[in-house]
Amino acid sequence: MIDGEIVAIDSEGRTNFSILKTGIAAGLPLKFYAFDLLELDGKDLSNRPLLERKERLAALLGERASDDSLQFSSHIADNGRQVFGAMCAGGHEGIIAKRADGRYVGDRTASWLKIKCTKRQEFVVGGYRPSDTGHGMASLILGTYENGKLIYRGRVGTGFTQAMRKAILAQLEKRRLDKPAFASVPRDIARRAVWVKPELVAEVTYSGRQPAAPQL
Repeated sequence: MIDGEIVAIDSEGRTNFSILKTGIAAGLPLKFYAFDLLELDGKDLSNRPLLERKERLAALLGERASDDSLQFSSHIADNGRQVFGAMCAGGHEGIIAKRADGRYVGDRTASWLKIKCTKRQEFVVGGYRPSDTGHGMASLILGTYENGKLIYRGRVGTGFTQAMRKAILAQLEKRRLDKPAFASVPRDIARRAVWVKPELVAEVTYSGRQPAAPQL
């Protein structure tokens, strides 16, 4: 019994959570990174130290070609701050930190931490997705200008109070457009979007953003 995670890899060779859903729907190549071994040949390994379990997992998987859909998730011992800084500088989502001698627990604990890189940037508001009730705003549709074109970069729907949503929606309603100002938008986003003139800017804290989207 192996534990791991399915990931999508972007054009820069980095895991990208924002394109994982698109990758599954579109049949894009995905990879499974195996990072733990809970049971082998009927023997429970969950109480053994993590490093011992990973040694057995590495032996079980053997050498894998870089384009294989099954990969062993290696690790770096110590120097956590330096590793985290390097990952953030390289545009990655962050790191997972685990106790080397920890036993396997099927839950998030203090010995199993997900530490995300966060960035802050201004994005142009090009539209919004209405709430499922048909009233109000569920999320803003954001983009950045590149070579004179407005490129879709994702959505943000958290961090708003009800009063903020109401005030933002009032501003958006004054700027409605029939067609998107974006050069392209993912089809699943476009189907439920209300487009607006790209005159408003939102400053957003985020961990990842959407790469260039397919054409409508």
